[in-house]
Amino acid sequence: MTSVMLLLLAGCFPERASYPGSDVDSTDVNTADADTTAPDTDVETSPSADTAAESLCDSGEVVVRLGTGENSFELLEEGDALPMRLGTAGGWELLVGFELYNTHEVVEFSIAGHDDATGAPVCTHGNEPLTVATVEGEDCRRSYFNVRCYLPCPMDEALVGGECQNPNALLPDRALTLSIDLVDYNGAATADTLTITVAPDPAYPTSCEEAPYCF
Repeated sequence: MTSVMLLLLAGCFPERASYPGSDVDSTDVNTADADTTAPDTDVETSPSADTAAESLCDSGEVVVRLGTGENSFELLEEGDALPMRLGTAGGWELLVGFELYNTHEVVEFSIAGHDDATGAPVCTHGNEPLTVATVEGEDCRRSYFNVRCYLPCPMDEALVGGECQNPNALLPDRALTLSIDLVDYNGAATADTLTITVAPDPAYPTSCEEAPYCF
């Protein structure tokens, strides 16, 4: 009698359905072959951007990270492409931005860029440090963007190819290291460097044959 009741009860429960995002039905999993070894808790995993930001906020350390952005800050990773563009007043420029952690709203900074292969100066925002009010973000984060790092034309002799002086033709695919030195209103200082790959502005000639001289 007990066996009959158990069989009847078993028939009342539907088979398990496959879970979303998987083509494997859970009823087909062979648990006998499953690896029951406890996970290695010492394995390091790469934290997400949000987790890294939370860690920086929690540490209280003053940190600056370089990137780009015209209307908001965009973080760049090592080796990312950063396109040149023709400036509104003529001449070429790279658009740079930075993100801050645990700083005062008001900061003073200097940004410059050097060619990795030759060490030649490539761009600068100007001759004097800039003092600005940064944009407040989440938690301890602040940012500033739309900083123009101007490319002189003609460029340094180490970068000029013969008579060609056009940055849009000479600089693409070159590794450029951007650097920033920053001090906030309270005197806390920090710095960062970022190596990017220069990309051309496709809206303008990208060869010395088409445009050898400065615009």
